[in-house]
Amino acid sequence: MLNTTNKKIQSHILKALFAAVCWTALEFFRSELFWLRFTWITPGTAIGPTWLSPFIGVYGASFIIIFSATLTVFKHTRIIGIVFCILTLFLGIIDLPVVVPQQNTINVAAVQSESSVFDNYYRLSQTNLHLKPQLIVWPEYSIPYDIRNDTKKEDLNRLIGLAKELNSIFVVGTKTIFGDGELDWYNTALTLGPTGLIGEYYKNRPVHFFNDGRPGEKYNTHKTSLGIIGTPICFDNDYPSVVRKLVMNGAELIAAPTYDSKWWSVTQHDQHSAIFRIRAAENFRWVVCAASSGMSKIIDPHGNIHESLETLKVGTIIGQAEMIKNNTFYSQWGWIFPWICLFSFIASQLAIMFRVVAQWFGSNIRNEQLVQEKIKKRPDNPHRRLG
Repeated sequence: MLNTTNKKIQSHILKALFAAVCWTALEFFRSELFWLRFTWITPGTAIGPTWLSPFIGVYGASFIIIFSATLTVFKHTRIIGIVFCILTLFLGIIDLPVVVPQQNTINVAAVQSESSVFDNYYRLSQTNLHLKPQLIVWPEYSIPYDIRNDTKKEDLNRLIGLAKELNSIFVVGTKTIFGDGELDWYNTALTLGPTGLIGEYYKNRPVHFFNDGRPGEKYNTHKTSLGIIGTPICFDNDYPSVVRKLVMNGAELIAAPTYDSKWWSVTQHDQHSAIFRIRAAENFRWVVCAASSGMSKIIDPHGNIHESLETLKVGTIIGQAEMIKNNTFYSQWGWIFPWICLFSFIASQLAIMFRVVAQWFGSNIRNEQLVQEKIKKRPDNPHRRLG
């Protein structure tokens, strides 16, 4: 397709733009729309959060990287391409300024453990109480059963009692069972406080090839005494659309229960951790991530990590965050960019297919005309004109 387009487009800059559009369209399709959608290991995630994240998001970053790299292919634009590549590299190297909570500040905590034993998380939530955490997040599957089930009500009552004792809001990973079948459950982030249950959120993006529950269809946010909280679960945070929709539904802070297996390599943990930083920068929100085996972290709206706990360590981190109401350009409008690339890509494909088909039909018609003319000129043709 690029070869066909290269014959039609004379400008090297337009060729580079078209290559970037094609790349971004295919990256967006395989990341968000394809049934095996997976967002890891893309050019945009490689450079991490940048000044451009609140405007164009991760797909816009991929677009700029591919555009810059393609310019270096052509002799007449190579210098411009090299300059663009250097500028893009600096975008990824230079960290954004650290954001210090100023208004609507709250103390937040994230518990890290892969034990899935209720008493362990209960005990870890009682550490460093002198810092008075107002929001405490437990990992995904920290309670690997439906805590609201009649047989497990004792654990629920203990947790509500702890919320009363600490005067804190809890976000915990659990299950919502709605039938007897193996798949009749939702992977759930449950929000509760001193007065009891506040709300629940079902994981929208279950992990492929695992029994990770039925996919949720809503993007619920929860109004608490601290403000409105969004609670995407683990793999949800890998997808820009999920976090953005929660923010547009009013989320002033993101509390993310996460299960990153202890069997993962260090590289896998680091790659997944980087994605949370990008989501924070795209939407200008504080993110509190409680990961089972790490890395649990508190991330500011520029993607900087304020507090974290090393991979495979058990413990609790506590820091400060801020409830934020303002939305970024990306949250409101910038998310449309990859859709524009996708539709442009489809339109170009259709245009090329139409041209190829038209040329094929035109060639066949001309060939038929030539055959008819040859038949008319044959000596044995009774319709041949004499004269």
